[in-house]
Amino acid sequence: MAHAVFLFRDGGHPGNLWAAGPDYGRGPRCESCEVLFEHFGTFLVLLLLMANIFNLGADISAMGSGMQLVVWAGNVIVYAVLFGAVSLLLQVYIPYRK
Repeated sequence: MAHAVFLFRDGGHPGNLWAAGPDYGRGPRCESCEVLFEHFGTFLVLLLLMANIFNLGADISAMGSGMQLVVWAGNVIVYAVLFGAVSLLLQVYIPYRK
């Protein structure tokens, strides 16, 4: 049975800005959202992954094109591969510290 979820500002708990009816702390939820995720969850995750891969490729290609504009020589593909390799190496070997 579907029920309405009313959002209200929760001033009593500074960590939780919103509370949602009987599912307190879980955020706004609905049965139709759960049904959609059950049936299309994997597809949506793969679609998001594909969109991020294309976006990353476009960004690295734009960096290669920008480098060619600055240097006025060289191949865009070579610059894009170099930017991708340097970015990957930096992400792997530079530790994250707070």
